[in-house]
Amino acid sequence: TIGDGELPDVSDLSSALAGLVENSSPSLSASTTAPRSFVAPTSALDDLVEVVPGGPKSSPNFKPPTNSPSLPPTEIPPGWRVREMPPSVDYPDGYWKLEKPMANGGWQPIDPSTMNPGSRPETHVPFPAGD
Repeated sequence: TIGDGELPDVSDLSSALAGLVENSSPSLSASTTAPRSFVAPTSALDDLVEVVPGGPKSSPNFKPPTNSPSLPPTEIPPGWRVREMPPSVDYPDGYWKLEKPMANGGWQPIDPSTMNPGSRPETHVPFPAGD
């Protein structure tokens, strides 16, 4: 088991995780003890993380958006949502998409120019440059 203030030997992550679970509270109620945390030394993560030189590449299937860059709408139908995505190779200023809920619990992307379902090029709307 892992004691307070001890760092586990990260060469065996399964036993480290088992120790954390073993020492965790059995209920979700508020605890009077300080929460335990696990911070793996950077060297322990080196084998788990692949660094890609030059950053991510554009998707070979990328199609440019059909909607001009714009800010997301300020009013949307009840129950719908707007998702704002961070900058990427294909969308250097990020993009947003309007989604409506589906009966199965998923979300359907909507083309804001038609307010109908659409493909990625129709539903991914770039943010204006510099916003």
